[in-house]
Amino acid sequence: MVGKLSKMLLGIVVLTLALVAPASAQSEDPRECRGIGQVTAIGSADFSVETRRGGSYTVVVDDQTTFEDRQGNPSSFAALQVGGWAAGSCERDADGQLHARRVVLLEGEPQRPDVRAAGEITDVNTGAGTFSLHSRQGQDLTFAVNGDTRIRSRDGSVTGLADLEPGMVAVVAAVRQEDGSLIALGIGGGNPEDRPDRTRSIGEITGVDAAAGTFTLHSLEGAGLSFFVSDRTRFRSRGHDIGGLEDLQVGMRAFVLALPGVQAEGDDGRLEAIAVAAGNPQDRPGNPGVDIRTVGRVTDVGASSFTLATRSGESLTISVDGSTIFRSRDGRVSGLGDLRSGMVAIVGAKDLGNGGLLAVRIGVGRAPAGEGFGASSQ
Repeated sequence: MVGKLSKMLLGIVVLTLALVAPASAQSEDPRECRGIGQVTAIGSADFSVETRRGGSYTVVVDDQTTFEDRQGNPSSFAALQVGGWAAGSCERDADGQLHARRVVLLEGEPQRPDVRAAGEITDVNTGAGTFSLHSRQGQDLTFAVNGDTRIRSRDGSVTGLADLEPGMVAVVAAVRQEDGSLIALGIGGGNPEDRPDRTRSIGEITGVDAAAGTFTLHSLEGAGLSFFVSDRTRFRSRGHDIGGLEDLQVGMRAFVLALPGVQAEGDDGRLEAIAVAAGNPQDRPGNPGVDIRTVGRVTDVGASSFTLATRSGESLTISVDGSTIFRSRDGRVSGLGDLRSGMVAIVGAKDLGNGGLLAVRIGVGRAPAGEGFGASSQ
């Protein structure tokens, strides 16, 4: 029952909307998209959908497109109807055209979950058709299942309530009835040791593709990361002006909490963004005296200053003093003496007016291989 259940934990959250994993991916510039919408037009070899967020897209059907109903039975392009609902995955070509790769025909608009919870299963009552969950927030919740509840794993080993066991971790999407009871729309469960690891990344947004449901980030450590968003992705900003992917902009700074995405065999392992906190650097409060913010790679470290090669190609010499604040994810950088050439740094500095810069805050990423901690210093 274990093995691939860690992937299933993610897939079932979106399972209530019948979102499915794409058949392929491109690692350099991810062009996958996935979503759900109402069919508004059907052509000879394409169809158009309007998403719940109001976006309209036309998707081409070709010989690589597969169709199925919500139960997984084979279907066809001819079964699509204007006014009906469909979900699935597509791929964007070099010209920006969307090509359907997998289409799931839905029986009307799927219900929107009122409750999402994750935690440990404490009881399973197959006779009553219920199970109980102790959530990460400390709540004890009981969910009922019915014929519409989707309980499944990507390898097919979990298909019903009887496959769930106390001690498993689970992710549940549910609707609340008028009497306060909860009916599960979708359930993903697995053993704790199979739970996927969360990743936390901080950096600058380098690309946003709202149609594909993806964005890219250049992290503090210097890595280029790709994320896709789903219905459970939550967006936050200080000014409450970022409510979705379409509000993100290239150049914004962001913190992203993510999980390994549900990918088909051989995919590039993109990350599913669970929480995104973003904003423009100039809007960030709490840094009095900061005139310049820049990101780059440390190229030299002196007795009271260091040199930074910025992404724009500049070489800046930045001095530090006793008031400079140093931060790093692992806590190993607490002063100028801990900096190493090759480290990636985000610097907030004060313009001294004489051409010099004084660092107010320095955030440092990991040292490159062969350098930094444990390596011999120059």
